[in-house]
Amino acid sequence: MLLWGTFFFMKLFDDYDGIMSWIGAPFVATIVLAISLPVVLVLGLTRRIPCFARMWYSGRTLAMSVLIASIVVLIFGQSLGMRESYTYTNSLGDTVTATRLHSFVSLPAFFLAAFAVLYWPRREKATTLES
Repeated sequence: MLLWGTFFFMKLFDDYDGIMSWIGAPFVATIVLAISLPVVLVLGLTRRIPCFARMWYSGRTLAMSVLIASIVVLIFGQSLGMRESYTYTNSLGDTVTATRLHSFVSLPAFFLAAFAVLYWPRREKATTLES
C-alpha cells in the first residue's frame, strides 16, 4: 500500500490532469507493481550473501534510510534536477516536449523502495522460559 500511495502522489505531482489522474493512477500503480514484483523478488536473492544479510537485518536503520531516500527521490527527484526530456503528441494533435523523472533514477529508486518494504527487518520476540 505504501508503494501504491507513493506512485499515486508521484502522478499528482508529475502530470496532474484533474479527475483523470485520480481515476487512472490506481490502475497504473497496480500494473506497475505487478510487473516490478518479480524484479524485486530476484533482488531478494542478495539476502543470501552473508555480509549483506548481516548488515540488512542488524537493525531497521538501513531499511528506513533506503525507503525514505527512495521515496524522496521518486516524489521530488524531478525538482532536484534528475529529469529527462521527452516528446509526445497530445489529444489535439500538437507535439509537446516535457520533462519527467529520469528512468535511470526512477526505476532503481522504485525497486529499492519495494525491496525495503518487502524485506523489512522484523524484530524477533524475546522468548522466556516458563518453569
